[in-house]
Formats: sequence, structure tokens, C-alpha cells
Amino acid sequence: MTRIDESVPFIPLHIAVLTISDTRDETSDTSGALLASMIEQAGHQLAAKAIVLDDEKEIRKQVKKWIKDPEVDVVITTGGTGFAKRDVTPEAVKPLFEKDIDGFAAVFHMVSFATIGTSTVQSRACGGMANGTFIFCLPGSPGACKDGWNGILKLQLDNRHRPCSFIEVMPRLKGHAWNEIQALEAQTRRAWLDEALPISTKPAVVLLGIDVAPRCREGDARALEVAKRVGKGVRARPAHARKRREQARARRKPTSQ
Repeated sequence: MTRIDESVPFIPLHIAVLTISDTRDETSDTSGALLASMIEQAGHQLAAKAIVLDDEKEIRKQVKKWIKDPEVDVVITTGGTGFAKRDVTPEAVKPLFEKDIDGFAAVFHMVSFATIGTSTVQSRACGGMANGTFIFCLPGSPGACKDGWNGILKLQLDNRHRPCSFIEVMPRLKGHAWNEIQALEAQTRRAWLDEALPISTKPAVVLLGIDVAPRCREGDARALEVAKRVGKGVRARPAHARKRREQARARRKPTSQ
């Protein structure tokens, strides 16, 4: 069951919005403005906003600029995903993808179907990753932007979302330091199961929703150093090791058939 873990600090992302249209400007760009508003209401930062024509080269140029920018974590485009001759957003953006997020289109159509029925088949919404940046292409209508944001992106771009979120696989936030965090977490889990180890008062580092409770002072310092290097959504709190050990044992007990 999906949920938001309120005990974990929220990590705001830097999100850029690109409107693709031959007719809209800043005064008439209702979909771009709506996305920007929803992004900021969710607690994220609007890194940039632009409007380009339905031109394959112009679209690709702007998206490439943002995925090279270390201050942009996510790019959301709106418009140009239909079947008209000038609808070329997927053709412009997909060649940039290093990995496709096929599930994004599938879930978008599920969410959209509840709103507009079979008309959702006329959208070629898509998602992918490039240079550690997430890219999502939504249709140009405000309704489609609402469906895409409220039904998928608002949740998946929230590091507190359970059981998982896009943040956990975001290379830009993870980097090489994430491997060290995972190693410390594995070490900690083993420690929790070791009754002989008195770690009930050891500090923990909460990073992207993962608790890391090193076994010794040296480990504590190393975890904090790694966490600071990653640099977002970090705070210290006591690690209630005994309770966690009991929970871990309960999960490991075989259930009666």
C-alpha cells in the first residue's frame, strides 16, 4: 500500500518546465503555469521555465541544455505528444534517453483513462533518464498535466513515498556516495540483529528515507561525511535499535500455514 512517510525529511528537487507550442506565450501558457504552480506547491523549486516552438531541433536543444545543468534534477515538458504533423516532442526527446521509463507511459494512460476514457490513446506521453536527469513528456492540456502530476509525479518525486520513489534511483542525488551509504546500512542491519552489540544510543543518519546507524564512532563520522557530501535531506536522530531488532526478528519468523 502506498503512503507518505512523514518521519522522513522532504527533499526538494529542482524541476524545469518546458512548454512546446506554436501559439502560446507567457500570458497564454496555462499548462506550463499550472505545472510550475503544482511543483512549487509540492515543495519543490522551479529551476527554469521556457516556451519553444513545435520544432524538433529547438525542443532537443532546450532539453539538452537542462540535462547538462547540474542545478536541474527533473525536466517536465508539456505539449507536442499527439499525432499531428507538428507534434514532435517524443521524436525530439527520446533520442536523448539513456534509459526509457516505460512504466510512466503505462501508468499515465491508466490515470488519464479515468478522466477522458479511450481518448487517452491519442497521447504519446513518455519518460526517460539522461545524464542523471529525469525527463517526462506530458500532453499540452491542463487536464493532462494535472493527471500526470497528481497521479504520478507528485508521488514518485517525493522521497518519502513508500514503498519506493524515483529519488532512490536518481544518480544525481546518489552518486558514488550512495554505495557507501548502502554498505553502512547493510552493516547496520547486521548490527541490529546482534543482541550483544549495545547500539541503542548510536546516532543515525536519515538520508533519502534510509536509516544508517554505524557501529562505532569512526563509522558515525564516516556516515556523516558521506551524507554531507550528498548534501540534501540529511538530519541526525537517535536510532531505536532494540525496537528495530524486534521488528526485524518478527519479519524473519516463519508464518504458520
